[in-house]
Amino acid sequence: MKNLFSLISAGDAWLFQRINQRCRCALLDAAMSKLTHLGGAFCTTFICIFLITSNIKNLRVPGVQALIALSASQIVVQVLKRKVGRQRPYLIFRNIQVRKPLFDCSFPSGHTTAGYALATMFALDFPFLSFPLLTLATLVGFSRTYLGFHYPLDVFMGAVVGGGTAFTVHHYMPLSFLF
Repeated sequence: MKNLFSLISAGDAWLFQRINQRCRCALLDAAMSKLTHLGGAFCTTFICIFLITSNIKNLRVPGVQALIALSASQIVVQVLKRKVGRQRPYLIFRNIQVRKPLFDCSFPSGHTTAGYALATMFALDFPFLSFPLLTLATLVGFSRTYLGFHYPLDVFMGAVVGGGTAFTVHHYMPLSFLF
């Protein structure tokens, strides 16, 4: 079992370096540094609050469910970050520059979790938006590795936590009776 974890860790580090070091270009530098903020606390919370307080009745329940999924998934993220304690890649590898270093742990990616929580929730409620929303959430996750904040496994697990939390809230917390 220890060999399996070593192999996964080595593959994760290898893939991180390929994405972070070899995919560099000015266009991606600009795009990724903007896209990454779509998974941040301000943007994701704003989207939920906007939908909840809008006068569009069909958006309130998805907005509340998304806020619940977002909150629950971020609790899971914080617990896992403290339990796993994985250092961020820019603290391990040389030649990785980050604009605003973070000082918490790396696993899992909170931005990716938030992006997938919202994208999955809205995709379940509005299936015609599935492809663009999940693509956007994937790009947020990719940006986290591209910018040096997370390993690919951090991003993958963020997607699992966010998507799984949204799925659970959507199917087991019907809130249509509220509005």
